[in-house]
Amino acid sequence: MRVGFDWRPAMLLQAGTGRYAAELAAAIAASGDCELELFATSWAGPRTPLQPPPGARLHRHRIPGRLLGVCASFGLDASRLCGRPDLFHHTHFAWTPVHGIPQVATIFDCVYATHPETLTPGAGERLMRRTRRLASA
Repeated sequence: MRVGFDWRPAMLLQAGTGRYAAELAAAIAASGDCELELFATSWAGPRTPLQPPPGARLHRHRIPGRLLGVCASFGLDASRLCGRPDLFHHTHFAWTPVHGIPQVATIFDCVYATHPETLTPGAGERLMRRTRRLASA
């Protein structure tokens, strides 16, 4: 099985979700149970010294994150940008469009549902909509 994996948090953040994504990718790659295809599309260059785990394939394209939805509307979604995997794992709230394959997601917390006042106005509602949309995919 080929698994698409959102590597962007590991590429851009050293702690929190970035560390989690890096450790999970390393564990999946080390298991030998699948082929790991790392989605690393971002306008920003890498901000961490992390390297992809051995055996994983890095798919790096310089496309601004805000344009990924537009690209997907023309058939260039995350699955096409990272080698057409059988499954895609979202690792951060900045979910990217994926069409035609099963998806899984890591949801780190739900503070946006229980304490929306701790976020910028409207952010809690946007995150709830994204979470519901992904859960129904």
